[in-house]
Amino acid sequence: MKYNDYILEYDDGTQGYKIVSYCGKEEFLDLEEVFSDINVTVVGEYAFSSVKEKEVHKEKIMVADNENLSCIRKVIFPPTIKIIRFCAFYECRYLKEIVLNEKICEIQPSAFSGCISLKKVDLPEGLRVIHRGVFRNCTSLNGIRLPDGIELIDFSAFEMCTGIEKIIFPNKLRKIAIRAFWGCANLRKAELNMSVEQIGNGAFAHSGIESIRLPSAIENVPASCFMNCQSLTEVIFNDNLISIGQSAFENCISMEEVALPAYLKSISNYAFRNCISLRTVRFGKCMPVIGKDVWINTSYKQV
Repeated sequence: MKYNDYILEYDDGTQGYKIVSYCGKEEFLDLEEVFSDINVTVVGEYAFSSVKEKEVHKEKIMVADNENLSCIRKVIFPPTIKIIRFCAFYECRYLKEIVLNEKICEIQPSAFSGCISLKKVDLPEGLRVIHRGVFRNCTSLNGIRLPDGIELIDFSAFEMCTGIEKIIFPNKLRKIAIRAFWGCANLRKAELNMSVEQIGNGAFAHSGIESIRLPSAIENVPASCFMNCQSLTEVIFNDNLISIGQSAFENCISMEEVALPAYLKSISNYAFRNCISLRTVRFGKCMPVIGKDVWINTSYKQV
C-alpha cells in the first residue's frame, strides 16, 4: 500500500508493516514522525538503497535504481522497528547519521554496506550478531559501540572501515569471522577478551593494529590473520596455542621479536615471511614443525 512517499506491505512474521521502498527526495527522514500512527516493524531489502540487484542474462548484478535515494543524509528509526533487512541502505553514499532504537534485534547482511559518509553508530543492546558485511566499506565510520550481548562478528562485517581507530570487544564475544576487520588501516587498538574462542582467516589483515594478546581458548592463529599489519610490534601468544597458519604474520614489517608458546606444534608456510625487522625468535619447550619459507626476508637466522 502507498503511505505518503513510502510503499508498505504487511509482514506476518513481525505482525506489522514493512517498508518496501521510498520514493521521496528528503535528506532527513524522521521515520518516527512519519509512522507515528502506524505499526512499522521492518525495513525491507533495498528499501532505501540507490542500487538494486537485478538479473541480466541470467546473472545477478547491481544497477542504479533510484538516484533520489542517494541524497539521504540522516535517518531516525521509530521505536516499533525490529528488523533492518538485507541491503536496506546499501550504497547510500551521503548517509551520515542513523539513530537506531533499542528494540531492533536484527540488522541483516550488508544493511549499511557502502555508506561511505556514515560516521558514528550506537548499536542496540538487543543485537547478538553483527552480520556479514553490515558496515563493509563504511570508510568514514570512526565511532562504533558494540553491545554487551554480541557473540559473533561475522564475515567482513567491518571490512575496509578505514576510519575506525579503536574497538572495545564485549565480554560475551565468541567468534570474529573471516575478514571481519580486513583493511581497517587506522585500527590501532583491539583488545580481545578471554571469551573469544575463534578468529577467522584474515580477520585483522591489512589493519593498523599495533599489539595483540591472543585469548587462552585460541589454539590456532589462522591463515593471513594478521597479514600486512605493518604497525604490529607485539604479539603475546597463549600457552594453549598449537599452530600458526599460513602467512599469519606475513609482511608485519615492524615486528622485531617473537616468543613462541611452549607447546607449539607447527608453523605453516610463509607465516613470518617479509617480517624484515624480525631478529629474535624464542622457542618454547618443543620445536615445532616449520613449513616452507617461514623466515624468508627476515633478519632472523635459523640455526
